[in-house]
Amino acid sequence: MALLLTQAQLTEFCPVGHSVQWEHGPHQSVRAVEDSYLRPLLCDELFDEVKTEFELNVLSTANALLYNTYIVPYLAWKSYWHFVKFKSYQTRDQGVVTPTGQNFGAPDLAAIANIEQNALSQAQSYEARLRKFLLENSADYPTWGVNCSCSQTKPLDPFIAAV
Repeated sequence: MALLLTQAQLTEFCPVGHSVQWEHGPHQSVRAVEDSYLRPLLCDELFDEVKTEFELNVLSTANALLYNTYIVPYLAWKSYWHFVKFKSYQTRDQGVVTPTGQNFGAPDLAAIANIEQNALSQAQSYEARLRKFLLENSADYPTWGVNCSCSQTKPLDPFIAAV
């Protein structure tokens, strides 16, 4: 199953180097964010509609606008937020360490937390834009909000609610 975000789109929006191996981190984060955050935000029906049209390369005009303008930047920043914490450090026998070239050192947890917070703030901004767009254009997205709580304006993400 294709992901809704490519490596090129991720690096276009977020400070991810081109040398980062897509299949060793970002790929898993995009998949996790699609399932855990984007699907509840769009609701199952609209998510499945957009995903199917995307995979078949036949996005409707409304879904192309939703995808290109709102989903891609949200998914990029939310995936980066999810990815950075896992890529910034590793757990080894000696505890939590940060890769530094061929060696490992003590992680700068404050720097990692700052990067995470900045990424989360960007993701929250794009999430708010996406929600606002769907609320204002709900007639164009009849499968959104059907039998789920996604059309509510409260954040679904417990991390967002805590911030």
